Order: sequence, then C-alpha cells, then structure tokens
Amino acid sequence: REAIVVCGDVSDPEYHVGIINRTKEAYGGLDIAVNNAGISHNFAPTAEIPLATWDRVIRINLSGVFYGVRVQIPAMLETGGGVIVNMSSIAGAVGFPGLSPYTAAKHGVVGLTKNIAVDYGTQGIRANAVGPGFIKTELIDYVPAEQRATLEDVHAMRRLGEVE
Repeated sequence: REAIVVCGDVSDPEYHVGIINRTKEAYGGLDIAVNNAGISHNFAPTAEIPLATWDRVIRINLSGVFYGVRVQIPAMLETGGGVIVNMSSIAGAVGFPGLSPYTAAKHGVVGLTKNIAVDYGTQGIRANAVGPGFIKTELIDYVPAEQRATLEDVHAMRRLGEVE
C-alpha cells in the first residue's frame, strides 16, 4: 500500500486542488482522505480573544478541513465513493475555558463531518470525525498550570495523553 503525504497551507483552497490533482495523477482517483488541520492559541476568555486569533484558528482548523472535503468529495464520487476522516478533538465534544476559537472550530469539524455523511452516504462516501484528547506535545507547552488541570480533568484517566 502507498499513500501521498503532503504538507502545506490548509487555509489555501488551491493547496487542496493541487493535492487532488497529484493524487489522481499518481493513483487514478481518491479512495480515502484524512484531514488533519489544527493549531491552538493563547488562553483567554471569549470576549478577550483578538479578532485576528479567532479568524486564524477558524480559517485553519475548520475552513481548512472544509476546503479539503470540498474537492475530495467530487474526486471520490468519480470513482464510486470513498472514506473521509476528519480530525477533530475532545474539544469537539466539550467546552474548555479560554479556548473558544479552538473549541468552536473543532465542534464545527464534527458538524461538517455529520453533514458530509448525510449528504453523501447514499453515494458511497463515508465520513468520520476522530476526537482525540489532549496529548503532551509542544502544542500545549504554553498552557498555564491552572488551565492544564482543566485539560486533564476532561479525560477519563484525569491526565493528558502521551506520545508513544
């Protein structure tokens, strides 16, 4: 089995067009797509979130996924169907103090994924969202100690996940 892994700016719709073209050229079609777009931001109460932060997080974490599926779906329909896996987060199921842009975007990914399943399920396209918990990585290194306890408490094991 083979796969194409491509890094780039998911907030650019043309980036996604290029990926689809490259995939069709290499494999003749698209069977599966994984959309893994995600950035975080500094913690702040909702009313204190800078507009630029809101726009950037939504553009990458939600619009970036939409831009991908928008071109993936037609490519899959050409070959009779496929599978779309969208990476959400535990934040797609619950709220977190100080993380309203991230939480809103990840809730949006869950909703978008549900709609893809409703819109295209009868045409052979399956769509699923994966909502991993918070993992100890550099993405959360900036989290203040008082917020880290909140992040840990939403997990069943009351701790952050480990990269293994």
